[in-house]
Amino acid sequence: MNIFATNPSPYKCALYLDDKRVVKMCLETTQILCTVINRLVGNGEQVTVCKSTHEGHPCVQWALKSYANYQWLDKHLYYLLEEYKNRYKREHLYHNEHTLIKSVFNVKQLYVDYYDSEFNVLQSTPFVNCAANSDLGISFKHVSDVHLAYNMYIQERWKTDKLVPRWYGWTYPKLNKDYSSVFQLIEEDYGNE
Repeated sequence: MNIFATNPSPYKCALYLDDKRVVKMCLETTQILCTVINRLVGNGEQVTVCKSTHEGHPCVQWALKSYANYQWLDKHLYYLLEEYKNRYKREHLYHNEHTLIKSVFNVKQLYVDYYDSEFNVLQSTPFVNCAANSDLGISFKHVSDVHLAYNMYIQERWKTDKLVPRWYGWTYPKLNKDYSSVFQLIEEDYGNE
């Protein structure tokens, strides 16, 4: 469970992910949003397609903390689903769930009711830094700039992947496992928001 917050822009965060992680993050981001709604509506009871999961995880807690955080994550999911559609030429399984959530729930009102305050829920809070994987011995939690931490983290993860990361089905062979310039290359190739 994570949010690869490599950039303040939810669009760029989705764009920068390799094909493998676009698939995975569509699922994880939907799970986070559903967990938040399940909490806001039914105090943890399942009211969405996804069951609540990892309720104590810092990324879930961050999304639950304010409506502004939820909105950012919701936009990020939209862009992840668009990236999935562009890369795989079909809609992700959770595309319809995302549409349904937006049509059924007044999420802003859910936050206001849950916190009994409108002011607090409209303020975004800083991203949480969960840029670590203890199984792989990778951690950038000590880096104070969260976006930089996630940039460094994803680059290390790509180095440990069994397969070379791909974007739109192809690789950047000139990188040769040095992914420090990959975000610039991706923006040059695909970066029009």
